[in-house]
Amino acid sequence: MRYSPAHAAKSGSVPFMLRGPKSAKTILSAAVAGVVGLVPAVLIASPAMAAVTYTWTDSTPNATEAQPVTAELTWADSDPLGTAPTTYTWSTAEGTAKAGYDFTPVTGATVTFTNGKANFSVTTLADTVYEGDESFDIVVNNGNVAVATATATINDEDIAPTYTMTANKTTVTEGTDTAVTVTVKLDAASAAPVSIPITTEDGSGANGAKAGSDYTTYSTPVTFAPSETTKQFTVPILNDTTDEDDQTFTIKASAGTGVTGTASPITITIADEDAAPAVKFNSATASIEEGKDLKFPVSLTAPSEKTVTVKYDTSDLTAGAQPNGEGLASAGKDYTAVSAGVVTFAPGDTLKDAVVKTTTDDLDEITPEDFQATLSAPTNATLGMPATSIGKIADPNTTTSPTVTLTPTTVKEGNATASQTFTVKLSKASGKTQVVHWIAGTGLGQTATANADYKSASGDLTFAPGDLEKTFSVDILGDLTDEPDENFTLTLSNKDVASTLSNVSGDLKANTILITDDDDKPTYSVNNVSMAEGNTASVALYTLKLSNPTSTALTFNVTKVDDTAKSAPVGDPLTVFGTDDYSVPVGTVTVPAGQPAGYAFALVNGDGIFEPDEAASLKFTPADVATTGAVTGASATGTLTLTNDDTAPVLNVVPVSGNEDDTVTVKGIVIGQSQAEVSLNVSFEGKSVGGTKAASADDFTNPGAQLVKIPVGTPVGAQIKIADVKLTKDSVAEPAETILVSGFGLSNTGSVKDGAITIAANGTTTPDPDPEEPGEDSITLDSSSDFRLGVGNITLSGKTTPGAKVQPWAQPLDSDAGLVEYGSEVTADSSGNFSFVGKFTKTGYKFAASINDGDLTSDPVTVFLKQDPDLFLRSSSRGQATLSVFGDPRVAGLSVRFLRANSNGTWSTVATGSLDSTGKLSRTLTGLKSGASYLYKVTVYGDGDVGLLTNTSKSARVTIR
Repeated sequence: MRYSPAHAAKSGSVPFMLRGPKSAKTILSAAVAGVVGLVPAVLIASPAMAAVTYTWTDSTPNATEAQPVTAELTWADSDPLGTAPTTYTWSTAEGTAKAGYDFTPVTGATVTFTNGKANFSVTTLADTVYEGDESFDIVVNNGNVAVATATATINDEDIAPTYTMTANKTTVTEGTDTAVTVTVKLDAASAAPVSIPITTEDGSGANGAKAGSDYTTYSTPVTFAPSETTKQFTVPILNDTTDEDDQTFTIKASAGTGVTGTASPITITIADEDAAPAVKFNSATASIEEGKDLKFPVSLTAPSEKTVTVKYDTSDLTAGAQPNGEGLASAGKDYTAVSAGVVTFAPGDTLKDAVVKTTTDDLDEITPEDFQATLSAPTNATLGMPATSIGKIADPNTTTSPTVTLTPTTVKEGNATASQTFTVKLSKASGKTQVVHWIAGTGLGQTATANADYKSASGDLTFAPGDLEKTFSVDILGDLTDEPDENFTLTLSNKDVASTLSNVSGDLKANTILITDDDDKPTYSVNNVSMAEGNTASVALYTLKLSNPTSTALTFNVTKVDDTAKSAPVGDPLTVFGTDDYSVPVGTVTVPAGQPAGYAFALVNGDGIFEPDEAASLKFTPADVATTGAVTGASATGTLTLTNDDTAPVLNVVPVSGNEDDTVTVKGIVIGQSQAEVSLNVSFEGKSVGGTKAASADDFTNPGAQLVKIPVGTPVGAQIKIADVKLTKDSVAEPAETILVSGFGLSNTGSVKDGAITIAANGTTTPDPDPEEPGEDSITLDSSSDFRLGVGNITLSGKTTPGAKVQPWAQPLDSDAGLVEYGSEVTADSSGNFSFVGKFTKTGYKFAASINDGDLTSDPVTVFLKQDPDLFLRSSSRGQATLSVFGDPRVAGLSVRFLRANSNGTWSTVATGSLDSTGKLSRTLTGLKSGASYLYKVTVYGDGDVGLLTNTSKSARVTIR
């Protein structure tokens, strides 16, 4: 460090500094004015020349910002009598440190020596500004003369600022963004100048931006004056028209002065805005002679900095896509197919070739032959037009046309529709498209029938160049029918003049196809039928099945074979029932040609007669020589089983009343019919019935068990006598008594419905000690008839306590609901007699009467409803008679049998059926002799389950026109 001579003259001393390893430390020495040297801390007084010295105790006073700087000055005098000065002052003087900013200044402060030592203290000020170590002086003055100076150092505690470097954009668009603005910012102000070197650097690799073409280079330091914290600079972005990838360059900072650290580099991406070039074929066509490479020129509409690729593929053209008169090239035969071939453009290239190899052959073919090349999937480019180009292969060769063969010419019929494949072969390949037209079924004299033995069809076989074989199918309509071999015509021809296949030889003509039959003679069988007989006419259906059809109709005779079931009445129909079981109206059955079955039927004559299950059969035999020769087997038999669905007859015992000494006749009403005689055992026993007193053995003569027989053919509703019972007369007064009449069917056939004999009360009675007997009140009920003939009323009467209120009760016999109140109460007269009317419409009824609010009820009385049919006859057409019947009551579904009188006194059934919903049935008989008179009657069968009895009408006569 140098000080000027003026300073030395003024201060009388020259300071000097010794540099230590960390900070400057200054040691001051005083010297005689004009003497310059390294004389440590010695001051020679003048003018007396006394030996006075000033020595700084700490030769390097220093402190950290905000800490006081202290110094100590020692005074020494060679004159023992000398005294320390008392008029010295001291002040601070700025060096690099500034008063008021870096330290608190001191001006003209008094220096006080104590024991030869004076102490000084200067306050330093803290800040956040990096400025380096700074110094100021402590100056001791004697008047205006500085006698001692110490340079103090303020150690800066602040470090040099760090900084950041940012860009307003790290991705810019070429042509849109013209520059990148970069900001360099210190994190704190600096009192020292700052300088940071900044440079740009091209990106690496293919995508590196280049200075001068993509951006303008920058290489200038960024400097900060003291207290500046922010600086900016720009890097210009350059535009071009070349398609390129997005490119990058880097803005870098190097180690600077006055700062700490180095900012991270910034990578700038320049996004390219230029459209990719289009890649296309140079021409829509390209030609070459067969056997040479065909080159399709491919070009870019503009150069590119990128590597551009485009795929190309070849494909056969479809018929009609080539220019008129030109042929179609076939991959693998005329050229080598290319799949996903690649044309590559290096950066800057604009023209390349897509290459396809062609092949030679010896085929006669259309020339030129065309195929297509197609560009696709460009990279770093768009697909331009044309993207397809037609390759034309010129052919120098000629040849003759091939001939045709057809296989097979014999096929099997089979059992179902099957597709028969026919193969057409060329004697050699053709280079042209050849079309063979085929049609099935156009020949004369063929024996097979279109759409019965084969399906009419036609079509075209297209032989592309090089094809040798094609197939087509005709449906052969196989069946199971036994028939002769048959044939049809299959014609092959050239489709048109463009097809030039040779017909000099081969099968390009009408060909005969033989269909061989593979079916055997059929066997035949027939089903069995088992069915409920029913109450009306029904049909048993028989199916005569062939194992397989034949090509001709087959006829079979149908023969009835009676067993227990009979096909005609046996005996007198008035006394023999249920024997006319079935008939076979048609005696033959025909199986049509080509059909698998024929049908026959038996007419089953249902009835309401109880009988055993019955059986018969139908036998089927070939009816003629043709049928015999066309089938295997002599006969087939189907059984007919008719199961009985009728209940055995029931004998309904009719209640009867009598007085002592009377003989009463006990009868039963027959419900149901049987084909065989029914035997019943009926017995009599004194027993309480309906709350009455049981008659004792002395009250009647028991006729014993009675064998009661219901003869064959007994109609429903008929009454049969059971026995006469004598009622014993005695003089004992007693109430009414009852005898129970009950029984059962023998051999588990038929049944007896209980009834009672009531012995009327005799004389004045006294209460019976028997607790089971009722009190003095009693009530009886009887009907004026056991049945009502046709729809209408019947009167029921009875006897009870005189003046008693009697409530009638009734239950229809088709109901299981029990007795319900029937009409209003009636009042018994003074003799105890009462009556009420029962109305009959469709069923029989069970009646009863009660008194005392129902506490005492009479025995029930059953009254049946009996058919009273009306027969009407007319002959309005020659040889015909119409028989009509109206049931009374008119109940739908009841079975009807029309009977005609025979000359021998018997009756024959001429028609059957059922009443319709109006209760009517009509039948028209034909084939009658004109002018003859016939006697008819009709039986309408009842329904025992609902108390409706069978009855036959009066006979009537009609004369035939």
